[in-house]
Amino acid sequence: MRLFRARRQTVHNRGKEVITASVIGSLLQDASNSEEIDSVVLLLMSILQADTHLGASTVHRLWRRWLEQGNVAIYRNVGATRVTSARVDRRILRQAVAAPQATCTAILQHVKDTLDHSISTRTISRRLVANGLHSCRPLRRLPLTPPNRRQRLEWCRARSTWMTEWHRVVFSDESRFCLSSDSRRVRVWRRRGERFNPQQLWNAPPCDNVESWFGAQSRVLDRLRFLPIKKMDQRTCIKFCVKNEIKCADAFRMLTVAYGEATLDRSNVYRWYKMFSEGREDVNDEERAGRPSTSTTDEKINEVEKMILANRRITVREVAEDLNISIGSCHSIFINDLGITRVAAKFVTKLLNCDQKQHRMNIANEMLDSVRDDLNLLQRVITGDEAWVYGYDVETKAQSSQWKLPHEPRPKKARQVRSNVKVLLTVFFGCRGVVHHEFLPQGRTVNKEYYLQVMRNLREAICQKRRDLWKNKNWLLHHDNASAHTSLLVRDFLAKTTH
Repeated sequence: MRLFRARRQTVHNRGKEVITASVIGSLLQDASNSEEIDSVVLLLMSILQADTHLGASTVHRLWRRWLEQGNVAIYRNVGATRVTSARVDRRILRQAVAAPQATCTAILQHVKDTLDHSISTRTISRRLVANGLHSCRPLRRLPLTPPNRRQRLEWCRARSTWMTEWHRVVFSDESRFCLSSDSRRVRVWRRRGERFNPQQLWNAPPCDNVESWFGAQSRVLDRLRFLPIKKMDQRTCIKFCVKNEIKCADAFRMLTVAYGEATLDRSNVYRWYKMFSEGREDVNDEERAGRPSTSTTDEKINEVEKMILANRRITVREVAEDLNISIGSCHSIFINDLGITRVAAKFVTKLLNCDQKQHRMNIANEMLDSVRDDLNLLQRVITGDEAWVYGYDVETKAQSSQWKLPHEPRPKKARQVRSNVKVLLTVFFGCRGVVHHEFLPQGRTVNKEYYLQVMRNLREAICQKRRDLWKNKNWLLHHDNASAHTSLLVRDFLAKTTH
């Protein structure tokens, strides 16, 4: 409804534009110069502003179109051609109504023989939505017959006034449980308001995986545990009978009625009944020794650990072949027994020894103390560094990807290497951006004479771009300890230079 109102308002505004353009054209045809045109436009704007809400640019545009074409016709958008006919749309609708659980793919396969052009499942969905059918999850219910519903209703009405009587009731029932589910992905095509339509309801699928029998009283209803093995279910039932002081013969009779041929034999039922009577609580079998493990032993674990410590890059396959054990057992020793994982080495710029690390730590502590004493210290620091700039960067795999049709071969590209054309860039920057940069000329090297000239150029750049630092004479230069940077010539220049 909002979309319809918006479209109607747009058509109404376009009608106002047509009328306004006609008025503008008739008034502006006699205008001789731009001043008269502007005066007429301003007059029209003051009259029509409250009704049409047209701007000055719209008025000029409509007037030009009136003079050039003689009309202000609305250009309709052509759009894509509709590939499905009305007959195909009706067939799609009939298929969805006849089979509400059918998917768009199934409907497309059903109507494919009547199509002249191939369409997508999205087109099927749009046609159904246009006819009022939406894909929704169905309302689920138990598959009850009318006599079942009538009996349940009579039973509930007869006990609708019970309050304390429920404390003396013990419930018992047999039920089957599904170990797998459809994850509620089943959907149906239906119109609005048809949620409770009998044709749109979804009956719970029959399940025959696990069958369980239980009984419980309203005040002592406890959490039940259902195991996917019928033997475990019967042991639970035997334990329940022991707790409720039901005789073993009666318990065996009840199990025979519930499980039929799958019931445990009489000797097992009596044996478990006796164990539960003696105080046993666990329904699972006790752990047995079984076949001894020949792979996961203390000797094998120690050998694996020694091999890993000797070669950190050794693979699981290599260890398994050397020790003559399976790859699965070797992997289990790695993860479960030793608790080790394989990780990639961390990339660092340079490997430092202990003395270098300690020296950097001392310098970092000194800089932190300086920053605490002077909060504006970092704003006065000018940092300099050099870097190689290449003529081009190697194209990545994502950048070289391109679109291709199914019948076209896969594109190929040759192996690329870094550009041989490169130049050394020297840049100086501060907290507010780049202060000065220079490219090393071809045929020259970074020596003390070249770096001295760079220092002079940096001094002039600071004077022009950082006048506050130049005026206060408190800027600091931070660069590495390269041979050209620490030469006597450069140090003398920096010591004599006051700025």
